[in-house]
Amino acid sequence: MALPKIMKTVALKAAAVTLAAETVIGGEIDVRNYNTMVVYVNYVNGDETSVDIIPKVLHAPSGNEYPFMEWSEAAVSLRTAKIFRLTATGKAYIVLDVRGINIIKLYEDATGGTPTGTTAVDYTVISE
Repeated sequence: MALPKIMKTVALKAAAVTLAAETVIGGEIDVRNYNTMVVYVNYVNGDETSVDIIPKVLHAPSGNEYPFMEWSEAAVSLRTAKIFRLTATGKAYIVLDVRGINIIKLYEDATGGTPTGTTAVDYTVISE
């Protein structure tokens, strides 16, 4: 079995305060030629309760944004928008299956309190 080929790694956001509103991190990320996206988050908790990392999917540049979905395994599948919540200082990674997706946008949102915490975000996209 061949090892996956890492295509590129990008520093998306240097450590900076996270706002108390859903705010785009960087911009649109073209993932058409990749299978997997790994998002790395360095979070330093401040006065806020937590920070959410929210991936959204676009079919075309500057087009409609759709929540990154998870579907239930029931007879009638129910959808749930994926939100990744960090509640304490630390480093985390998020693995996204981006097969069949054209563009991803990542958002962050500090929840509760007055945001003073910081996040730094990088990502790697992988083609197998």
